[in-house]
Amino acid sequence: MNETRFKERPAVKKSFLSGKKGLLVDDNLQMIDILSKYFATEDCYTEKALDGKLALEKMNNTPFDFILCDINMPGMDGVTFYQQLKGIKSPFLDRVVFITGDTMNHEIQEFLKSIPLLEKPFGLDDVKEAVRQLLAIRE
Repeated sequence: MNETRFKERPAVKKSFLSGKKGLLVDDNLQMIDILSKYFATEDCYTEKALDGKLALEKMNNTPFDFILCDINMPGMDGVTFYQQLKGIKSPFLDRVVFITGDTMNHEIQEFLKSIPLLEKPFGLDDVKEAVRQLLAIRE
C-alpha cells in the first residue's frame, strides 16, 4: 500500500459543531428529526425533548453546549422553561436559542428582546449561524 497517497489528501476541516452536544426542544417531531439529522452530519450529538419539562430532566444528566427550544409547545412551553432556568440560576441560560413563528404576540416579543431567536421559516444555515454565534459568545 502506498502511504503517500493518504498523506497527500487534504485534511477534512472539522465543523465547529464537531464533538458538541445539543438539546432540541420542540413538540414538532418532523422539526426535531430534520435538526438532529443535520447536526449528526456536523458530528454533533443531540438529544430530543418534546417540551420544557422533559428538557429540564435531560439537563440534570447531561451538560449541553447549546439548546434550541421552540416557544409554543403543549405541556411546559419555552417561556416557562426559560423562567425555570432563571429561577434556579442555571448555567444553561446563555446557551438557549429560541425558535418560533409567532413573533406577533406582544408577550413573546417582550420576552425575546434579549434572547437569541430563530424565526420560522429558517434554513439549516440559519441554525448553524445562530449556534455559532451562541458558542462564540461563551468562548
